[in-house]
Amino acid sequence: MNHSFVLRGGPGLKPDAPAAPINLPGNLRERAVLVKLSISSWGTSRKDAVATEAAQQATGAAQGTGSYQKQLVPAAALRAVKKLDGKLRAYLAESSLPWDDGKVLVPSVTFDKTMAEARALIGQREQAVAEFAQQYPRYVTEAQAALGALFDADQYPTPDKIEAAFAVKIEFEALPSGADFRCDLPASAVAQIQASIEA
Repeated sequence: MNHSFVLRGGPGLKPDAPAAPINLPGNLRERAVLVKLSISSWGTSRKDAVATEAAQQATGAAQGTGSYQKQLVPAAALRAVKKLDGKLRAYLAESSLPWDDGKVLVPSVTFDKTMAEARALIGQREQAVAEFAQQYPRYVTEAQAALGALFDADQYPTPDKIEAAFAVKIEFEALPSGADFRCDLPASAVAQIQASIEA
């Protein structure tokens, strides 16, 4: 599993409701951090071209009117991982303010607490992934029997590589300086951001 924490610089805010350009207060740069969460997992379903074509021929359906999706492993096999993915996304959203390009704004005063909880959830996810990986060879064997001719071994990572298909990345980015940064953001929204950071 790949869980990394990266500090980067980058662009600023692109709000949904533009107004007259204003300067973002420069002191916000020292009082908040931009955070971006990225989560990846191994997909458990695939479109099967052979089964799709067979279904179209059997039903007389026109090409492109549907497709057959097969489950590589039971959906329940990754239920715990997906639940933790949702908890991690929800926690970060609740502990921050929306920003741009998938980033959120985390006040410096709560940053350590927020990241500690995020790391705890990532740890729980790592455990859930490890438990899935332990059972993975059995899932593959069962899939071979269940899917019959639809089974394709090339669609399954080898057991030693399955955990690497799951990753969490949290990137940190400093806010642009007040001198360099302008945004089309209503003054009321800037006031709300500043109030949340100064609370």
